Amino acid sequence: MAYHDQNKGKSFWNYLGGGSVFISHSHKDLPKVRLIRNYLEEKGFDPLCFYMQCLTDEDEIEGLLKKEIDARDWFAFMESPNSLQSAWVKKERDYIRNSRDKKIIHYNLQENSPKDIANQIADYMTVYVCYSAREREYGRPLAKALSNMEFRVYDRCGDEMDDLLSPDSLMRTEEAIRKAGERGCFLYLMTEKSKQALIMHKELEYAIMYGARIVVAFLGVSEGDIPLKLRYLIRDAACTEIGEDMQAAAEQIATLIGQTLHQNEG
Repeated sequence: MAYHDQNKGKSFWNYLGGGSVFISHSHKDLPKVRLIRNYLEEKGFDPLCFYMQCLTDEDEIEGLLKKEIDARDWFAFMESPNSLQSAWVKKERDYIRNSRDKKIIHYNLQENSPKDIANQIADYMTVYVCYSAREREYGRPLAKALSNMEFRVYDRCGDEMDDLLSPDSLMRTEEAIRKAGERGCFLYLMTEKSKQALIMHKELEYAIMYGARIVVAFLGVSEGDIPLKLRYLIRDAACTEIGEDMQAAAEQIATLIGQTLHQNEG
C-alpha cells in the first residue's frame, strides 16, 4: 500500500503492511478500548480487542487467547482499576511477558485519552528505513522483513521511479521522517556505499532534528570505517552489526528497537 501526494500524484512514502497489535484490557473498559481500536484502524493498523461473548469454556477461551498472542509481536496493556482486578488480563500479561521477543507498551486508561493512546501506539510501531538507493538489494528485503514483524515501515527507496533528489521528494521525505521521529524509530543501514550518500546523511540530520530514536545497522563496515562527521551524527544511536541474511537482521534489529523503546519508557 502506498500513500500519495494528491497535488503531485507521486508516492509520499511506501508503506509495507504491518501494524497488528493485541490490546490487553478488561471487558468493563470496552467502550473506551473500542475508541482506541477505531482510531488505530483509521490509521491503517490492525488492532485486536479480544472479547468473546459466544464462548463459555474457559479452557477454549484461554487456548484462543494464546494463539492470538503467539501470532502477534506487539502488545498494548490498558491499565485501569478494572484491568488490575481482571484474572483474564493477568493471564494475558503473564503469558505475554514469558514469550520471547514480544514488544510491549503500557498505557493508563485514566490518564490518557483514547485518541492519544492510539497515536502513541502508532508512533511506537513506526520505523523509517534509511538506505542507499544503490543498496536496494539489502534495504528493500530488510524493510519487508520488518513489516512482516508488524512494524509500520516507511521505505522511501522502494519506489525506483521516484526522483529521490527532487525538491518534492525531499519535502515528502522530511515529512515522513518527522512522523516516524515523533516517537517512532529511524533505522540507518550503514554500508560501504552509504558512507558517502549525502541524501542519507540529510535524512539522518532530519531524524536527529525531530528527536527520533536512531538505530544504526552496520553491514560490511565498522564504525571506525566511516567519516568522522557521520560518526558524530550517530554518537547517541543504538548500533548493531548485521549479516546479509535480511530476515535474521530484521529480528536482530527488532530486538534492539524494543530495547531502546523500553529504555525510553524508563
